[in-house]
Amino acid sequence: THFETHYGLRNVATIPTGVNLEMYAYQAPPEDEHQRIMFSGSMDWLANRDAIEFFMNDVWARIAQARPGAQFTVIGRSPPAKLIDLAKERKLRWTFTGFVDDVQPYIRAAQICVIPLRVGGGTRLKVYESMAMGCPVVSTAIGVEGLPIAAGTHYELADTPAEFAAAVVRLLDNPARRRELAQNARAYVEANFSHKS
Repeated sequence: THFETHYGLRNVATIPTGVNLEMYAYQAPPEDEHQRIMFSGSMDWLANRDAIEFFMNDVWARIAQARPGAQFTVIGRSPPAKLIDLAKERKLRWTFTGFVDDVQPYIRAAQICVIPLRVGGGTRLKVYESMAMGCPVVSTAIGVEGLPIAAGTHYELADTPAEFAAAVVRLLDNPARRRELAQNARAYVEANFSHKS
């Protein structure tokens, strides 16, 4: 109705967000001991840079203290040299991939996808892609803003540094809970956001 009211347009339709479920096929989260965590997003976007700075400065130390073997991969073009250098200086178990042709191998290798966004908007496609592929999601409220998904059922909600770290550690420690979230999320995406629906 916004376009009708403000621009006089009468023939308006919405195109819902969808996921190609064949391309983003489900795979149960890995149960190995590598404790891989990932984030996917273009690092030349201010909101993503802010999210990773927040995760590095306020969240990661809590995770690393509880799980020293945890590894974090930032997947996305143009990671700032400042962040890469900080990770090296602090001897963090972090990898910045830069641009990749396909994010799927990274998502499939991870036990958890984190979305520590504090600002910004967008379509949030990466949430549905991770959910479809079976990678459990831990996100701030802003990270899933506007998506009709349920905290505790389809993803874990965490806004403060302590909540975020605790949610990640709980999932690292609990393969059964990771599987439950992954299965719930995949079923929800299949029922509501398939390109074929």
